[in-house]
Amino acid sequence: MLERISSSSFIIVRAIAFLVIAISGIAIYGWVVDSFDLITLFSDSATMKFNTALCFCLTGFSVLVFSRKRHVFHKIAIFLTFAIGVYTVLEYAFAFSFSLDNLFVKDNLSSKYPGRMSLGTAICFILMATAKSFSRYRAVKFKRKAIYFLGVILLICILSIITFVLQIPIAGSVFLIDTMSFSTSVLFILLCFAIFKKNNSYGLARSYLKGLAGNRLMKFLFPFVLILPITLSYVLLQLISNGKIDIESGIVLYTLVFTLGGVLYVSFLGIKLNKLDFKRKKLQEFFRTSNEELNQFKYALDQSCLTTITNAEGVITYANDRFCEISKYSRDEILGQTNEILTSNFHSKSFFDNMWTTIKSGEVWTGGIKTKAKDGTFFWVHTAIVPFKDKDGEVYQYLDIRQDITKEKTLSEQYENLKLRNQEIEQFTFIASHDLQEPLNTLKSIVNLLVEEYGPKLDDEAKKYMGFMMETTSRMELLIKGLLDYSRLGRDNSLESISAGEEVNRVLDDLSFIIKESDAKIYVEKLPSLKVYPIEFRLLIQNLLVNSVKFSRKGVVPEIKISALDKGDFWEFTLADNGIGIEKEYSQKVFAIFTRLNHRDDFEGTGIGLAHCEKIVRLHGGTIWFESKVGVGTTFHFTISKNLT
Repeated sequence: MLERISSSSFIIVRAIAFLVIAISGIAIYGWVVDSFDLITLFSDSATMKFNTALCFCLTGFSVLVFSRKRHVFHKIAIFLTFAIGVYTVLEYAFAFSFSLDNLFVKDNLSSKYPGRMSLGTAICFILMATAKSFSRYRAVKFKRKAIYFLGVILLICILSIITFVLQIPIAGSVFLIDTMSFSTSVLFILLCFAIFKKNNSYGLARSYLKGLAGNRLMKFLFPFVLILPITLSYVLLQLISNGKIDIESGIVLYTLVFTLGGVLYVSFLGIKLNKLDFKRKKLQEFFRTSNEELNQFKYALDQSCLTTITNAEGVITYANDRFCEISKYSRDEILGQTNEILTSNFHSKSFFDNMWTTIKSGEVWTGGIKTKAKDGTFFWVHTAIVPFKDKDGEVYQYLDIRQDITKEKTLSEQYENLKLRNQEIEQFTFIASHDLQEPLNTLKSIVNLLVEEYGPKLDDEAKKYMGFMMETTSRMELLIKGLLDYSRLGRDNSLESISAGEEVNRVLDDLSFIIKESDAKIYVEKLPSLKVYPIEFRLLIQNLLVNSVKFSRKGVVPEIKISALDKGDFWEFTLADNGIGIEKEYSQKVFAIFTRLNHRDDFEGTGIGLAHCEKIVRLHGGTIWFESKVGVGTTFHFTISKNLT
């Protein structure tokens, strides 16, 4: 299984591979044309042998083509590198030669083992080939071993570089790196780094390349523990060999510089680590606060909602207690199941197809779903399904947040049924009141004919009965007309923007006769412009004004004040008078249809005026109420919504 690496790491790895191929290719060309300058960087250093350059070409090529599509070429390159390395080790071990060292070109430059790579180089190629093979395995233990093999290569190469930089005589150096060139060590280090970048989650690579605190410390200390001692040793050897200082003075100078450099570097690291630690503590505090907030959000969600988490295939992987309580399934029963276990068969297949299309595209889906509990009962939930995406933008799980709306759904259905019944009642009222007019008119005509034809022949008691009949039919006519008017309120009318002040003035003009007759004083404050049903609004004002004038106290001039207040989402109108007042016990009864609080001999009317007012106010999304004190007066309040559509 191949490791996924970032685009920047991929570019670095390919660049190293091309560099290794280029340098080794130049060395191969140098051997072919017999050019010493092309096969060594320094005149007094070991040369890169032809076999070494060939193995580097193969290894660089294997790094470059390290993919599934070209794995055969990769295996061939690794096998050849491993074979050449093993053959060379066997040559050193058993002191034999089959002319492989000079098979392609003849080495006339080396006096010791001409054409043969050093033992250290051969071992490094064997370890490199093994590491490359192990890194292709899925098992972590193989990947770790591959990284440790590369670590051994690094140690050998660092040792070789140190002997070269400090100019330790090759004849006295370690046999393992006897003829290992400086350029060979550098190329091995570059290849190790490239393989580290491809496998930076395991072993030594993880310890050095991952951005953890200990890894950063290793990076900071690396220049001090490796580069500084080598540099100081090189300078010291140069000064001693050139006779600038003696050995004793050189050791003292080395100690002073190393100690001073160490103190300064450690101080620098301490300051840098303190800054990092300060940032770490700030991040810890931020994460702690964020975690507390998330816990609070989770608590609120668990207390109020039914929450589940499903994977990309819809299998439930988490369910909270609230979900188990409402669905009546235990957590063990629900985990591993899909939401089909809750299907009520109420919704169509297209309903769920549309839902899946939405959430698979990464969009949030919301809607109401009828669900079936374990015991067979049904409940409604308002559901929001939130898709979670990975770093590649693919949906990998869904968070389902449900709210139990069974009661709300029941109330909604009851409300719709109630609205339908009210419409039926209003339709019946309209038809009944309309159809009652014809027989009533007939009855009234018959009574009039009887009075005209037989009036002189009737005795006083009969005339009295005929008078009762005339009065009753007239009152019945008024009641039916009032009922018909009540049923017609709000029918076939549209909302209009009007000036309430102008509408009130029109009503006052219409009522000018009764106002003048009662000497009533009307005070109208500044009223707003608003959207209403114009005819109904004028009828509302008219009914309230007529009541205030009609129910005035004897001997007291009626005074009526009309005003309005802005209450945010609605306007509150007030009509206050100084009339006879209303008892508190009638606070609800007064708005009922055909309700009279006084005897008809004292005050005329049908008792339907305030019922009209209450219905008109409801049409405008408001409420109506009153405050009253008997013998002092009554104040009516009603509201009209600003959001009528």
